[in-house]
Amino acid sequence: MKRFIALFAAAIAAVALTCSSADAHWRKNDQRVKAVEAGAAVASTVAFGSAIGWSWTKHSASYNWGAYGYVTAGCVLLSPIVATVVLNRPVTPREFWTLTGSCIIPIVGGMIAESIYDANNPPPVRHSRKRRM
Repeated sequence: MKRFIALFAAAIAAVALTCSSADAHWRKNDQRVKAVEAGAAVASTVAFGSAIGWSWTKHSASYNWGAYGYVTAGCVLLSPIVATVVLNRPVTPREFWTLTGSCIIPIVGGMIAESIYDANNPPPVRHSRKRRM
């Protein structure tokens, strides 16, 4: 089981290190969303740890993965609600996917979601209008 966890952590690190850094000066998430994202990651990690009794070997594998699924689902449902309350406006799709990524893979998931969002959504093209005289 320790090998599986080490392999899983190495795979996450490899994916995180292969992502190019995103240069999104024209669109950045609000700092309050990043605070909610970090809070959601910490809360989901603590909730999962307490659900499995802080020991990976205390329960069966199906119980552990079930606890992970329920904690992740709760985080995905609640973090956009908390972000909406904090921001006092609806969250954008980019902010939603960043929050969701942070719930699925704490800490690194939000960064991966942002880099995927940047790669698939190029900046909008602005055309200048000619003024009529």
